[in-house]
Amino acid sequence: MKYLPLLLILICPFLHLSAQKLTKKEKKGKYAFFLDKKQVTEYTFDEVLSKWGGHTIVGVEGRYGLMNRVGEVIVPAKYESLRFARKDAMLAKQADNYGAIDTLGNELLAFKYERIDYFLPDSVALVKLDGKWGVLKNNAFDPDAEMIFKSPEELPLFKGTNRKLDTYEERKKDADTKMLTYIFENIRYPQTARTQKVEGMVVVSFVVTAEGETRDPRVVREIGGGCGAEVQRLVKQMPKWIPGMVDGKPVATQFNLPVKFKLE
Repeated sequence: MKYLPLLLILICPFLHLSAQKLTKKEKKGKYAFFLDKKQVTEYTFDEVLSKWGGHTIVGVEGRYGLMNRVGEVIVPAKYESLRFARKDAMLAKQADNYGAIDTLGNELLAFKYERIDYFLPDSVALVKLDGKWGVLKNNAFDPDAEMIFKSPEELPLFKGTNRKLDTYEERKKDADTKMLTYIFENIRYPQTARTQKVEGMVVVSFVVTAEGETRDPRVVREIGGGCGAEVQRLVKQMPKWIPGMVDGKPVATQFNLPVKFKLE
């Protein structure tokens, strides 16, 4: 017990740091960042994009970089585009080519690809090179490997979507409405979940093939009581979808479906 005060002294600074919150404020179209109430950057940023793992993508004059949780720019705003591939890596565009960097700006994937759909922790990526899509594994490019896109140009749309709508955004909104109707009309709240008063969000991931079939549903977020299995059942019984599109062609796409269970 004699070590307890020292332990508290060592822990408290870290608790204080983790409790600090980085926020942004806008003035005349520019953003600055504040840590708690203390301003830590000037009003220099034109855009503030996505956040992940305590990092924030920021833009200056059409170029993008990365800021850490205390307002320090750790990757200069020099990329034409920047988005998170995962918590510790980002897909970036430079000189019209795509590559991947870590959260310190170190290159993980060479800037020589026309497009990158995803980049996994084991350095497996789905990339477009010399006009062809293929899987990159151990630095070997295979255009004949099975390709399942995570970020196609157009996501799959649930069956019954009004294809005569003018824009993809309108069609997607219509498709989402029809999918919600399908779920509402067909879902069964599992009796075990009712008895145990289980509520919450289930997420099931599945593949919509290039032919519009749904396959391989797996529960990636479970709440118990048979709720995950019920959403899997719904996915397996779904009618054909309109497949995702890349370069004007239908492709297989990974799709995540969240379904909320709430007792009346």
